[in-house]
Amino acid sequence: MQELTTNWLLVFAALFLGFVLGRVTARSPIERDRPRKASEPDLGHHVAGIEPDTEAAVSALLRDGKKIDAIKRVRADLGIGLKEAKDLVDAWPSQAR
Repeated sequence: MQELTTNWLLVFAALFLGFVLGRVTARSPIERDRPRKASEPDLGHHVAGIEPDTEAAVSALLRDGKKIDAIKRVRADLGIGLKEAKDLVDAWPSQAR
């Protein structure tokens, strides 16, 4: 019986120590996201490559409330990924907020 109690105390002590060390070394969500936000791609080179007809079509789609179709159009015309296209459409200057 004494041996069983000792084993449970060791397990409990290990779990408690792991919890305390995890809390001490944890970073806040703001600190955790900071490096990712600093490495987000600059979309300026994509903006320069937009043709006038694409710009007009995307603006019209956004005015009509068709954001998903606007993202699809940007992806198709510029050949960029979904996240980049969404970020570009979110930052679109003529989009009503």
